Amino acid sequence: MEPKKYSFDRLQMFFGEDYQVAEGIVISQPTIGEIMSFGEDRFNQVLNPFVVNPTSLRVMLWQQNIDWTEITDYELFCQLHSFGKNVFIRSQANAFLEYSVQMIG
Repeated sequence: MEPKKYSFDRLQMFFGEDYQVAEGIVISQPTIGEIMSFGEDRFNQVLNPFVVNPTSLRVMLWQQNIDWTEITDYELFCQLHSFGKNVFIRSQANAFLEYSVQMIG
């Protein structure tokens, strides 16, 4: 049995059309106007935990005695999630939820 292949229309993505991956899982590509309404700085703060990689956080990792060349992106994400007990990550999660609610309506 071949794995299901996903495809999407790039033009629909550029115009902010939602893409349903599976039941209950929808990817939304915000438009520039939506990002502007939400606030660019807040939007970037929400995305940051999901797009950073070990290279971009090498100083922070070094200070925690973690070799940034040895940690995978997934391990870093898990580390950030475990640090999620702190206020910074919780505030970003709250901003993300607020953004999601605004986009859904």
